[in-house]
Amino acid sequence: MRTRRNKYRVGVITAALAVLIAGGVITWNQSGHTTEEETRTEWEDSTAVENQSENDENEMTAALSEEFTVEDKSSEADTIQETSAGADGEIAIQEESGEEEETKAEPEEVVETVGETVSFPLDFNEGTVLMLPAEGTEVLIPYSMESTVYFPTLDLYRCNPGVVLGAAEGTPVRTVANSEVLLIEQDARTGTTVTMDMGNGYQAVYGQLKDVNLAVGDQIEAGTQIGTIAQPTKYYVKEGSNLYFQLKKDGKTLDPMIYLPPETE
Repeated sequence: MRTRRNKYRVGVITAALAVLIAGGVITWNQSGHTTEEETRTEWEDSTAVENQSENDENEMTAALSEEFTVEDKSSEADTIQETSAGADGEIAIQEESGEEEETKAEPEEVVETVGETVSFPLDFNEGTVLMLPAEGTEVLIPYSMESTVYFPTLDLYRCNPGVVLGAAEGTPVRTVANSEVLLIEQDARTGTTVTMDMGNGYQAVYGQLKDVNLAVGDQIEAGTQIGTIAQPTKYYVKEGSNLYFQLKKDGKTLDPMIYLPPETE
């Protein structure tokens, strides 16, 4: 009887232990599975976050790339426009320069004005007849370099390298040929005196002048007024007001009467 009870107790204890062990195993398995599932979930969540971050980064990179591409295209377009504008400007400058060169190549108009530098042919020669330097003149003292002539104011005889032409004070004096002003000076004997180049080595000298409005280098057309007759200097008081006129060739004096019209004689 006692043996049967002992067996019963052993069986109960065994059964109880089996139940306890089974329960622990189940609990352990549930705990393990739960942990594994949580780990798997966390890993999946982490992977999703990383994937999302990578996607976001890719999208940002693409956006930046597109923005840079747009800016590059805009810069390229601006460069093309600037290059085109520069080329057009250069062409315009070249065309304008060409027009200026063509304009410069055109001959200048001749302006007939005393006191300004203009272009007239200076071509006086032995066959040229001079124009009258002044109207209403008479020869007071002739040209004479081979013999002496009388000077009333000085009361002596001497050679005369020019001709003294009597004329009223204020009478206009004109150029006898196309000329260029070489020298304007104050001479004690002939007063305000202008020397002009007529070309080919010929020069004309005009003395006893006033109201002269010329400058060295001015080119004057034949027949242009260059001044008027002034009061005579002290060397020509008895002769009265006059025009002193002298003609030279390569520095040597010539008789002006050979080249002046007969009315002067």
